Amino acid sequence: MIPEHGLQAINPDKRYSFSKFHWNEPAPYDDDVVHRHTYAGLLFIKSGTATHWIGHKKYDATANEIHLVNAGIAHNFQRNAACNGFTIAFDEAVVIDLTTQLFLEQNGFFNPIFSNYQEADFNEMIQLSNYISTTNSNQKHKLYIINAIFEKLKLHATDQDPLSSSNHWFYDFIQYMKDNWKSKPRANDLARELHLSNEQLNARVNDSFGISTEELINRYFLNYIKKDLMYSDQNISALALEYGFYDAAHFVKYFKKHEGISPGKFVKSLLREM
Repeated sequence: MIPEHGLQAINPDKRYSFSKFHWNEPAPYDDDVVHRHTYAGLLFIKSGTATHWIGHKKYDATANEIHLVNAGIAHNFQRNAACNGFTIAFDEAVVIDLTTQLFLEQNGFFNPIFSNYQEADFNEMIQLSNYISTTNSNQKHKLYIINAIFEKLKLHATDQDPLSSSNHWFYDFIQYMKDNWKSKPRANDLARELHLSNEQLNARVNDSFGISTEELINRYFLNYIKKDLMYSDQNISALALEYGFYDAAHFVKYFKKHEGISPGKFVKSLLREM
């Protein structure tokens, strides 16, 4: 069985975790051996070269690249002597944005290698990542940072490797949901907008993400709710009305049905200090 390494030694009692470690520091495990992590990782390659196996695919790593390794994915990072950089390790649950969540879940749908960075752009990403290890940064601040990093990564990914025409429906879906999320569209509304039958859309969603169209819509809707719970000063009753619920009780019931915890507990667990 491929060995699995987690953040337990770094943060044993917290649900959400962040860590940044440099490759010139002693590692708690042998990175040259194929292994898995209970957390996701972003590998920033500052100099040198390496061979990186992610799952069954081999990638030649060079300077000014960022590699994404999802939680539970077997990988093997073989660095040459001149290879230097660092890893940001994080619990995938900290990611609020839906497209990023899907990005983390689907290795085959998105390219995990972010290359062709100009040096200035790569250094900007490094500076942004430095806030992760700032001693006085609290949990909420680090949440902002990790989500900001992924926003930049997704923009770069679209520029360097646009999705094939068969996957353009996904970005059409995202745009439609951005424009219409408050009305919480139904699956047949979305299919009609994308010029697909309900069966065709559901098959594409299921093939790409392993869920139904209705579940994808629910997750996008919940994505907005989570953002407001995190970053808005509105109370539960005000948010319930804004999102079209009859009252706070119906809002809490909907959230708990899909997330397994109440909105209040979600916020408390997410904002707990490191």
